[in-house]
Amino acid sequence: GLYCPLRAGVLSAFGFLVADPAFEIVQGRIEPLLDADAHALERLLAALADEAIGVVRASVPAGTAFETSREVAVRFEGQSFELGIPVPPGPIDRAALEAVARTFMARYRERYRAEVEHGAVQTVRWRVRARALDGHPTPRLGAGAASASRTLGQACKGIRPVWLESARGLRDCPVYDRHALAVGARIAGPAIFEEPESTVYIGAEGVATVDTDGALRVAIEGAAA
Repeated sequence: GLYCPLRAGVLSAFGFLVADPAFEIVQGRIEPLLDADAHALERLLAALADEAIGVVRASVPAGTAFETSREVAVRFEGQSFELGIPVPPGPIDRAALEAVARTFMARYRERYRAEVEHGAVQTVRWRVRARALDGHPTPRLGAGAASASRTLGQACKGIRPVWLESARGLRDCPVYDRHALAVGARIAGPAIFEEPESTVYIGAEGVATVDTDGALRVAIEGAAA
């Protein structure tokens, strides 16, 4: 099937408006993971966290709370690719480094279906992300659709002739206002769904259902075959 989100034409802009302000800093550091100076890494990550929070603080109200997360890119020595491994919260010590090594080995086996019996585990770069917690609820993209109570007939804006390749000719096609469609409504194609930001068309083989977030879930007849 197909998934057609509401307001697809402005989703990127919407994301910028509702996303929590955040900033990431990456520091390259190639060395054997288990031979690393834990105290030096603790100081490095603390400094990166302070710097990242400082950048975000300049764009949020005073008193805003912050959350930080840490990640290290790890690989086997000599390899040209790595896996991002989350660094457990708390101080960086031998136990934390060993936990990173265990997680890396498990992720490596899961992704590549291979067991590595030898080879030094090596860090490539450390990443710290600071995120402001504003505490405001995220607006729902489908709020309009979820509250719509019009019937399918009331949501239909009219009829428009559409060229159907399968019929090799024009066919009358209903045009619906997406924001007037109630959640759970099912519409068989061909049909056109209009909104200010974008237009969706489904052919005669499609059946659209309005999801709780206003998205159209389109099932295509014969798709499974």
